[in-house]
Amino acid sequence: MTLHRGYDLPCTQRRSGSVPVISSSGVSGTHSVAKLDGESVITGRYGTIGEVFYHCGPCWPLNTTLFVEDFHGNDPKYVAYLLEAMLDAMCIDGTDKSTVPGIDRNALHDLAVPYANDLKYQKTVAHVLTVIDDKIANNKKLIKELEETARLIYDYWFTQFDFPDENGKPYRSSGGKMVWNEELKREIPDDRIVVSMAEMCGFKNGVNYDRKQMAGNQCRIVNVRDITASSLYINPKSLDTIELPAELISRYLLCDEDILIARSGTPGAVRLIDKPTDIIFCGFIICCTPQQSDYRNYLTMVLKRLEGTSATITGGSILKNVNQDTLKSVLTVRPAQRVIDQFNEVIDNVFQQIVCTERKNWELSSLRDWLLPMLMNGQAVVDE
Repeated sequence: MTLHRGYDLPCTQRRSGSVPVISSSGVSGTHSVAKLDGESVITGRYGTIGEVFYHCGPCWPLNTTLFVEDFHGNDPKYVAYLLEAMLDAMCIDGTDKSTVPGIDRNALHDLAVPYANDLKYQKTVAHVLTVIDDKIANNKKLIKELEETARLIYDYWFTQFDFPDENGKPYRSSGGKMVWNEELKREIPDDRIVVSMAEMCGFKNGVNYDRKQMAGNQCRIVNVRDITASSLYINPKSLDTIELPAELISRYLLCDEDILIARSGTPGAVRLIDKPTDIIFCGFIICCTPQQSDYRNYLTMVLKRLEGTSATITGGSILKNVNQDTLKSVLTVRPAQRVIDQFNEVIDNVFQQIVCTERKNWELSSLRDWLLPMLMNGQAVVDE
């Protein structure tokens, strides 16, 4: 393959259009003009290093990327997988280019790598990996749809207040009594009270640690990057292990009811861990522990509405800096126990579907990560 540097395109020069603009971390906007068309393979030159993107159709690769200018008669998808394996191998060999400002395309051109030179076999190998990637992508789409379902259910029950009344009918739409609440500047059910998150939860910042100075017992730790890389549920098996003194482990150990909130990276991002055995959380994460475990699902959805930088909080302020004081001041209507029990019956099913789909993806990703280098270096072959 012959690699070429991407093209400058400042945000001020972008025009409305449907052409994807691809940066080192993937699609980062659109433009009205394309630099490439057909099958394109793009990877980061600096910024995010190691990810490889295959795109079919018009696109604009940014100057933070390298794209394949000439495939030399090879199958583009196969080239994409080969390039990914090459970059992975560079990291394994201790020459991880992500630790330097940029990656030199000439250094990639000079690498000697094993590859299959038969075009038909290249397509066969690429097809095997594509089938796995497509299944992972479809599962991610399903997870997003399930998360959106959970959000819609929450909004219907606790924003519109159409939770089931004693007769199983939507409360507000069926004439349930509503009263004006001055704190929230809106109507709420007349028998409900407004409480702060501080009245419903405990909050704790994660442990600050220096890996070089720590010693003790092995444990797994959740970092902000684990939150950024996951959807609602974090894969426990993907977490790093560190050594910590026993007293720190016990102080920051997660339990089943805990909700994790990122302080940086993706500010306010809310995540859960299914059966978090022997896992602690780092200093850039806030742990929220409900006072009543059966309120976890409800409080998770309350917090998820604050994700990002555009969510409004009491008083019209914006969630830009995530800290305990900010989260404690969030006001919410405390649902009746009967409503919480019914909500859990519905939302538990949705959350369980998310967990099951996540687990399938974790297994598929593990299979793919094992299979990719094996196919690229010839240790595994596809029986045609």
